Amino acid sequence: MSFTGAQWKQLVQKIMPLAKANNDKNTFSEIRISKVESGYKIKAKRYSDRKCYMDTGYYMILKRQEGGELAILEEYMETKPLSNY
Repeated sequence: MSFTGAQWKQLVQKIMPLAKANNDKNTFSEIRISKVESGYKIKAKRYSDRKCYMDTGYYMILKRQEGGELAILEEYMETKPLSNY
């Protein structure tokens, strides 16, 4: 699935209270930061504590804005659905 930044923000605002209530957290490891064009790429292993799986393809692309702050341009993650059994 792909979302615009505005769509992702709206979705996260709706689901974050439910995720917190279910103790749905991610743990990041093997974090690597590299310079790309006019920003940075952060790659890491992302472990879903609640669903018990490792996402080895996680990354985020950041770009420095005119005011100096960093903005997320892209974020990629893989998720696995929970079993019905």
